[in-house]
Amino acid sequence: MQILRKIASTSHKIFRNAAGFTLVELLVVITIIGITTAVAIPNFLASSRRSTFQAMVNEVSTLFEQARTQALASEFSQSGSNLKTPPGGYGIFLNLVSQKATLFVDDFHAGCSLASCFVNMNYANEDMANRVSPDGIYTAGSDTVVKSVAINSKTYMKLLQLSGKKEDDTNWTSSNTASVTVIFTPPYAEASIVAIDGGSSIPLKEFEAKFDLSTENAYRKIKFNRITTTPQIFQGNNAEI
Repeated sequence: MQILRKIASTSHKIFRNAAGFTLVELLVVITIIGITTAVAIPNFLASSRRSTFQAMVNEVSTLFEQARTQALASEFSQSGSNLKTPPGGYGIFLNLVSQKATLFVDDFHAGCSLASCFVNMNYANEDMANRVSPDGIYTAGSDTVVKSVAINSKTYMKLLQLSGKKEDDTNWTSSNTASVTVIFTPPYAEASIVAIDGGSSIPLKEFEAKFDLSTENAYRKIKFNRITTTPQIFQGNNAEI
């Protein structure tokens, strides 16, 4: 009996000491969780937006590499009318109005079908002199689209501005409706840059596209030079400009 009393006494002490949280303690914990959540969620959302924005800029930059690689890999030969090399090579089209970056095949030329562009060409010698080139710009509905990137797929992302240097080293800054086309011509992937602005065709030696991340007041720039043919990405904060 004495042993049972000891067991009962010990059990009573255990249950008596196993008291729950007080109301004040619960309120303190809930407050801490609330403050932590209020700080963490905005930071997480901002990080997610920056990541999405950077991924879009990287994807646009990759289009230049894809076009250049396709031009270098092209072959000057044909079987019947099935050309292995598009007449005008591969290009990138950036448009402020459509907010799209488009990788395309420059296979359209007024009065020149895909097969007839190569009628006088000496394929064995890669005769560039007799090659009839298409128009060197993107022709919607006629040139073949390989891939298109929607720059403003999220409301906080935008292609804000196009600018560059003309062949005479004077500066060019786009209007709100301008576009830029970069063409890589086979077989050596020589690059040309043409801006279309206000109905005028403007040859450029280099250009840059500025992409805006409005929620973070930040930007990314893709710079491209027709000699180096390698796109470069730069970043910054609009407040620093």
